[in-house]
Amino acid sequence: MGQIIQELVIADLSGIDGFKVFSSQRLFDIQKQMGIDSRMIDQSIALNVAKMAGAVHMITGNIIEGVEQQILTANILNVDDGSILKSRQVRGQDIFAMVDDLTALVKNDIDLKRADRILDVNVKEKTTSNMEAYNHYLEGVDLLYQSLFDKSISSFNKAISLDPNFKQAYFKLADTQLWAYYFNESHETLEQLSKLPNLTENDQQIIQGIEYLIREENEKAEAIYQTLVNKESDNKEYWYSLGESIYHGRANMLEALDAFENAVNLDPGFALSYVHIFDIYLNRELFNRGFNKVEKYIELFPQAANGYIYRCQYNIALGDRDGAASDIEIAQNIDPENHMLTVPLLYLEKLQDAEKLANYHLTEKLSEGTEFDGKITMGAIRLMQGQFKEGISYYEEALSFDNPYLKPLSTMAVWIIVETYISQNQPERARKYVAELKKWIDDNDHHTILLIDYFNVIVASSEKDADMVNQFILKMKQRLDSYPGIKSVDHYIYYAGLAWESWLNNEPLKALEKISLVQDSKQWKTSLYNLEALCYLETKQYDLAIEIGEKMSSVKSYWELFPITYANGFYIKGLAYEALGRISDAIQEFETLSAHWKNA
Repeated sequence: MGQIIQELVIADLSGIDGFKVFSSQRLFDIQKQMGIDSRMIDQSIALNVAKMAGAVHMITGNIIEGVEQQILTANILNVDDGSILKSRQVRGQDIFAMVDDLTALVKNDIDLKRADRILDVNVKEKTTSNMEAYNHYLEGVDLLYQSLFDKSISSFNKAISLDPNFKQAYFKLADTQLWAYYFNESHETLEQLSKLPNLTENDQQIIQGIEYLIREENEKAEAIYQTLVNKESDNKEYWYSLGESIYHGRANMLEALDAFENAVNLDPGFALSYVHIFDIYLNRELFNRGFNKVEKYIELFPQAANGYIYRCQYNIALGDRDGAASDIEIAQNIDPENHMLTVPLLYLEKLQDAEKLANYHLTEKLSEGTEFDGKITMGAIRLMQGQFKEGISYYEEALSFDNPYLKPLSTMAVWIIVETYISQNQPERARKYVAELKKWIDDNDHHTILLIDYFNVIVASSEKDADMVNQFILKMKQRLDSYPGIKSVDHYIYYAGLAWESWLNNEPLKALEKISLVQDSKQWKTSLYNLEALCYLETKQYDLAIEIGEKMSSVKSYWELFPITYANGFYIKGLAYEALGRISDAIQEFETLSAHWKNA
């Protein structure tokens, strides 16, 4: 009961412009950093917690069970010296009415008449009047912060079923569904949430921010979450969402890293935020730093699969495949259906395990997002096995989902199909999918339009059609010049196109110069690995070609493009070794490739 009262008082004092009320979660996070992991504020350190939060006043109190009535007490303390400024108590039987009466007295005592605006809504309308619902909500929050999404969703749904007007539960449910790839479900939750009474301007902003993240309108999401962190800089979830919008939008990895680390600094136990921190260290090839970070994460969360999943990838990058195999086994034992297992399983070439996981997602059909993921994984496995026709068919099935929230993922599927058809010397089929992609977009989707032009460049390059390549390069340049607000990552598309143009003009050194301009993007760097290796072979820089070949078949490749770089890595190394006269090494690479493609 004490925790519920604490939450009710905070909820009732919130929503006042010009008046800062610290959320219980922020207070718990501070207390956790002081060595006490509890959802009740420890009275022995309460004043220190309030000081660390930056509070001016602190309210303490009790609920006393009488024979016929309950008594709710409150003391208002000066945080600087701990002195009691005012004491209040109310009596009654309806705990929600009592909280309303008590907070009205508190507002008067600390002179909130000077506040800009007070939202005068009964506390049971701000939160829930159902204690059981509230307990499920708290359980869901704890599970969410450990990245246990499905269990968290179950708890939030239980809370909402007990109280269909429980606003906080809807917010957390929508966030969790988004992070678990349940895009349609998250959108539906937001629609339900939008119909609730007494939504504040802040609530409306958060709803819009989540919707933008679902639709991958990341620049718009970034603007909203930047506003929110400016208002409430101690809210770890706002920082996390800001990081998400930058990471998937402008792709400024250092800015995104700052946002995610701000979230972790507010709560070192905020498991969710570590995932992209680990991703960024992988993408920037800061493997030792990432390994040290994930070691600390595993200390905090020894029963969380994600720590072992990422340590596995760092171990692969650092050359410890035995350590990587041990980590992936631990992760599989903890959470065998975790979709994040897919990436390291592919890097470790554990294709049977990856196929089993994909089939689980295809069979269970938990959501269109996870089913889509299952088809993409099956397609990737078949391409790695050299079964191109079957692999492409899975990617084509993934494209059959009529779901606008899967559009960005579908674009990657088209990319894989285009590159695969080109590798199979079928440019006309590749062109068909480029034309298909054009039907999905509007004129303001500059990123995808640039991608379409780039796909046309690589198709035309495969046909050695220099005029067509020049035509699409010119279109890309015109679009970049016409829309100065276009995100910086889109310039990588243009640089990649220029690299292919240089290669087609028999200028491998110039092509390498253009390739150097995309080195900050793991995605674009990976997409040009094959061209880069060909340039090194052409210029007789065989050791560098071998180095790129190693990257193509390893964790240093962007995972979504890994199915098309994987086999080429062995082939490139074979060519380089052959040119160096290291025939046995060349044969070994070609035999390795043949072994992987034995059922092709």
